Amino acid sequence: MASSTQYQSGAIVHITQTEKGYKVEQVKLFEPPPFKQPRDGRIDINFNIGPISAHGWIDTNSLAVHLELSVLGISIGAADFDLEKGFEIGVDLSVISGKIRFYGKNGSELWMRYELKALFQTWEDDVKIIGW
Repeated sequence: MASSTQYQSGAIVHITQTEKGYKVEQVKLFEPPPFKQPRDGRIDINFNIGPISAHGWIDTNSLAVHLELSVLGISIGAADFDLEKGFEIGVDLSVISGKIRFYGKNGSELWMRYELKALFQTWEDDVKIIGW
């Protein structure tokens, strides 16, 4: 007997009926902690590049990085990493797949390399996010 594996993924949504039909909103699975007053050496990071959105911070003293990441508006979680070691995340959603890598360059820059593919579009680039 042949076995088959099926995978399905998607977003959790909240559907409400309106006078003209329905309204569908994506449910946030978690709320990131509110940003506090920046500490000495901490720089806020907020960007939208291609299908990737992120917000968080980098501590320029310790090179610790915290990012809350979304791809095509779908939250893929939080990443905490050391800039010197870098961080890579594989993305395998029903609407988009590929990988995103964050790394340090020149001792004072955060860079992102991404290769993502959706049904009708591909995104690929190596971009500087921030320098200090």
